[in-house]
Amino acid sequence: MIDSLVDSNRRTLALENAKGRDISNLEHWVDSTACLARQETAYLAKGEDLMAVASPADGALNTLEGPIEDLLIWAAEKLKKVQPTLTAYPSLP
Repeated sequence: MIDSLVDSNRRTLALENAKGRDISNLEHWVDSTACLARQETAYLAKGEDLMAVASPADGALNTLEGPIEDLLIWAAEKLKKVQPTLTAYPSLP
C-alpha cells in the first residue's frame, strides 16, 4: 500500500509543467465555446500550478507545431480581410 502511494506520488511529481501555448489554447477554446462558467476555469490563471498529463509529443513534431499553428492563424486572419462579404442577396450590403 505504501509502495503504491510512493510510486503514484513519484509519477505525479515527474509530470512536466503545462506549456503556455497549451494553456492559451484551452483559454481560447473555453472563451469560444462558452460551455464552462468562469468560476470553473479560474484555475487557468494559475499556470504555474498546472501540469501536462498527456504524454510528451515527438520532439520534432512538437517543435513544428507552434510555428505552423501561428502561420495558419495569420493566414486565416489575412483571408478574412481579403475575402469580400458574400450574401444570399447580392443587392443587400
